[in-house]
Amino acid sequence: MSKSLTGLTDVADSEIAERILILAESLFSQFGFTRVTMSEIASGLSISKKTLYKHFKNKEEIIHAILNRTKTAIETHVDRLLHNQELPFLKKLHLLLDFLGKSSARMKGPLIEELKQHYPKVYQEIKEFQKERGLNKFTELIKEGVDRSVFRGDINTEIIVYIYISAVRELIDPSFLSTTVLSADQVYAYITSILFGGILTENSRKEFLSMSNRNGKELF
Repeated sequence: MSKSLTGLTDVADSEIAERILILAESLFSQFGFTRVTMSEIASGLSISKKTLYKHFKNKEEIIHAILNRTKTAIETHVDRLLHNQELPFLKKLHLLLDFLGKSSARMKGPLIEELKQHYPKVYQEIKEFQKERGLNKFTELIKEGVDRSVFRGDINTEIIVYIYISAVRELIDPSFLSTTVLSADQVYAYITSILFGGILTENSRKEFLSMSNRNGKELF
């Protein structure tokens, strides 16, 4: 097979794989991970099961691929936001918290519970991603805030970051969410409200509160 034909085949395979992930993610969101079958995914795309298994050997592999794509999208967005030198810091902080809040809201209780019970490796990968990536990005954010006198200079960055990571890991979790009427995004809003309300300088707190109110969202 010529290089040009090989390239066309690779592109076609990549497009099919992408279509599989898009449909599978939609079906998982609607019906859960365990109820959706490989046959239903193949049927929904009008492809054979043989073609489906050529790209993904089982449902867990599809879930892993969706997770990896989601992690890449989150990291790309957060990095672009954190390194945007044109945005005022408080605006950057507001946009970041809004994005993280919406991301946490996607972690619906039943879906996460399914992962925890039936796909523990995927569930653990999500928890590690939250811890490791969240730790690095949040540390970067806190340090920039201190340097810009947005956050109080007497705070211990390491402790603040670990409080945040621990709170998110423990509270945005099926075992906790099943005991409260609050949604994941509401829990996240409380976490950020308590944490940032305590470390912002007085002037920054007033400005950030004003910014939040203008956007129709009270965090503090």
